[in-house]
Amino acid sequence: MNWFKSKPKLSISLGILAAMLFILIFMAFKPFALHTTFTVNPAQNYEEAIDRVESIQSEEAALDLHPECTTHVQTHDQKTDKVIVFFHGFTSCPAQFVELGQKFFEQGY
Repeated sequence: MNWFKSKPKLSISLGILAAMLFILIFMAFKPFALHTTFTVNPAQNYEEAIDRVESIQSEEAALDLHPECTTHVQTHDQKTDKVIVFFHGFTSCPAQFVELGQKFFEQGY
C-alpha cells in the first residue's frame, strides 16, 4: 500500500494500463452482430447441390484467385448419407483442408 502512495505517477499509469487491458479483453470476447440476414435454403437433391457449387465456381473463375483458393468439391457422383463442408477464414483457403478432406472422402463422405 505504501508503495503505491510513494509512486503516484506509476500507480496512475498502471491503473490506466489495467483499465485499457480490461477493455481490450472485454471487446475480444463480446459477441458481434452480423449485418446480413441469412436464410436456410438447402439443396433439394444432389443435382441441385452440384449446380450450386458449379455456379459458385464459375463466379470464382472471373476473379483473380490463386487456384488453391477456389471452391473444391470431392464427390462420389451420387448422393451420400454423410456430407462434410469445410469453411475457412479470411486468412486461409481451401488448400488447408486437402488432406483432411481426402481422408473423409475415402470413408464415404
